Amino acid sequence: MEAAKEKERERDKEKDREREREFELEAAMFSNCLLLGLDSSVLGQSGGPRTGLFRHSNPRMGELLLHFLLCALRGPVQSAKDFAGVWPIFDASQSRDFRKIVQGLINELESQGALPRSNSRVSSLATCCGQRFVFLRPLAF
Repeated sequence: MEAAKEKERERDKEKDREREREFELEAAMFSNCLLLGLDSSVLGQSGGPRTGLFRHSNPRMGELLLHFLLCALRGPVQSAKDFAGVWPIFDASQSRDFRKIVQGLINELESQGALPRSNSRVSSLATCCGQRFVFLRPLAF
């Protein structure tokens, strides 16, 4: 019985470490975005870095951050071409098209060596939550 309780405690500790790592990555990403010129009021944020924004599905926030990061990376002229007709997002169809474009840009940047290979998936971009989404955002680093 004690061995089972010990294993359970170890699993809880591991989950806590994973959550802490996820929070640290989110805080670093948010801080880096601020350094790149992100206006935190656009995201409805006031003050310093926040964490836990992607613990639950948060597609609007995810879309805003991905758009900001790709615009910062690719520049205003190329970004205007990349996102023509899908930004700003007004409906589900535009959101779907935006995610496809983002996935294509991530794939392109990975193939060029500008980003490390990730396991990003369109489904991660759709929900914008959890570890897969937080970890697919090497753009901010």
